[in-house]
Amino acid sequence: MQPNFSLSQLADSSRVWFFTFKRELDDKEESELTDSLNLFIKDWSSHGIQLEAGFDLIERNYLVVAADEERKDASGCSIDKLTRFMMEIDKTYELGLFDRLKILIEPKTSIYERIHFNDRAQFKSCNTINILASNLGSYRKHPKVKLEELYPC
Repeated sequence: MQPNFSLSQLADSSRVWFFTFKRELDDKEESELTDSLNLFIKDWSSHGIQLEAGFDLIERNYLVVAADEERKDASGCSIDKLTRFMMEIDKTYELGLFDRLKILIEPKTSIYERIHFNDRAQFKSCNTINILASNLGSYRKHPKVKLEELYPC
């Protein structure tokens, strides 16, 4: 079976991972990252079995990766592969993917704002990406939530 590259083809029960960027990607970075992700997803497997997986780069500011575990669970080893791959992406593009103290909030203009976790009380009514969605269906229903719902102030 060919891998899926779009989240739209995956089941609502699919497991999700979120990666927010410390800055917006430019055209070249977006193209290169998309190519790299396509290659990774094509070969992403768990115990030798291809994962039904996909990704979406959202507005050049964050990445959603999902794996449909109805066919094959993402094992510890396959999750480690994803983590190592994303660490390489982070090293190459310096995106701060593992800085969990930075929060991406919905723009009031056309540019997303990045705030520090400790400053969240000032922005509690702003929308942010629902990075705590339990599965792809939950993310689809509520891709953005009020900051105070995700991180009580």
